[in-house]
Amino acid sequence: MGRELRCGAGLHADLAVRRASRRDENEPIIIAALEAAGWSVERISARGIPDLLCGKHGRTIILEVIGDAKAAKYRRAGGLTPDQVEFKTRWRGQWACARTVAEALTIVRDIA
Repeated sequence: MGRELRCGAGLHADLAVRRASRRDENEPIIIAALEAAGWSVERISARGIPDLLCGKHGRTIILEVIGDAKAAKYRRAGGLTPDQVEFKTRWRGQWACARTVAEALTIVRDIA
């Protein structure tokens, strides 16, 4: 189920690697559903970067999984941490948030 990619100093010095980070509780089931739908899924572990790199048929999207705990803690920013809000303003590619399997599958269906 989805391998984990870690950004080291050789990639971007300004991306701090998460140490023993907790994944959102709904992430495994979202990964399983995406993979069952034919998507490649890689977990990303870098501060401020969305959780999943997803690809299918030459299309790529990064997906932020928002669990209940994160949604409650960062309610004003729609469940995003301050670092993720900053990343979102800089990112020029496809990017989305999902809280449920249904949301994730709708998002990727619309880009596939």
